[in-house]
Amino acid sequence: ETVLRQAIAERIKPVLFMNKMDRALLELQLGTEELFQTFQRIVENINVIIATYGDDDGPMGQIMVDPSIGNVGFGSGLHGWAFTLKQFSEMYASKFGVEVEKLMKNLWGDRFFDPATKKWSNSQSGTAKRGFCQFVLDPIFQVFDAL
Repeated sequence: ETVLRQAIAERIKPVLFMNKMDRALLELQLGTEELFQTFQRIVENINVIIATYGDDDGPMGQIMVDPSIGNVGFGSGLHGWAFTLKQFSEMYASKFGVEVEKLMKNLWGDRFFDPATKKWSNSQSGTAKRGFCQFVLDPIFQVFDAL
């Protein structure tokens, strides 16, 4: 909190990197939804601190961290890999015929994709699964399961 407060005071726009994903997958063995909820809680906690010390009307403007705008990274320093939602969106954009920015919004928060209907929605129903879990975490889990 102290470092974040100091950065805001010095007009440095914050970014967030969530490290040790390897540990969450291998040691803690969290499921995709549990891992998403953990990440979402961290983002919310950081944004509470930013809201406390930041000024949306100040010279830096809105400085909240949000994976769907690309200022949050995820990865493993130990294993030397990292990503943002923009990277995953760029991979999937041509497959779905969707703009990268629009897809980024669907890969975070309460956005669910139903493979049966090929439609996005704001609520989980039927075979719909959270976008972040289905398109980001599932492929990473598959790689780790193969190790």
